[in-house]
Amino acid sequence: AEFAHIFGAVVALLISFVTLHKFLPRQVRDSETVSDPTWMRTALPFMLISGLIMLNLRGGTTLLGLIADLETVALYGVGVRISAIIALALTAVNAVAAPRIARLYMDDEMDAFQRLVIMTTAGVSLVALAVMILFILFGTQILLLFGAGFDKAYTALLIFGIGQMINASTGVTI
Repeated sequence: AEFAHIFGAVVALLISFVTLHKFLPRQVRDSETVSDPTWMRTALPFMLISGLIMLNLRGGTTLLGLIADLETVALYGVGVRISAIIALALTAVNAVAAPRIARLYMDDEMDAFQRLVIMTTAGVSLVALAVMILFILFGTQILLLFGAGFDKAYTALLIFGIGQMINASTGVTI
């Protein structure tokens, strides 16, 4: 399963390169490449963060695959992925509010900064709680949408859901 995922990612990457080359304007393709060491030093931490995020997203499933049977890995994977729905509110709020929060902080508008952080954190926490309540009440039915036997992942869904609720209740990241 992991090999198929990696293979699919490589195929998608190749298709992206071909599509980019085909539709990239000639002026951009023919322009001079600028190689600035400062740019690379700045980009390196972001590359490392992206790598760690990917490891965080797939590392548990991969490691579990080394020590457990396929059914256990499937149940774990479904629990993790469905519980990630809770984090969608946080992701959306981060995208919208983080620039505003950063600007308020940089402009030393601490009252407005604090109000916005509290308001967004409370909003995200309420959405996370509502989704978690749905998981508690209807988690088995949600899991059965993936097929017979996936209802065995109910406990995992609740555990991961609690973790995602804690993550969401920590508020926005800037």
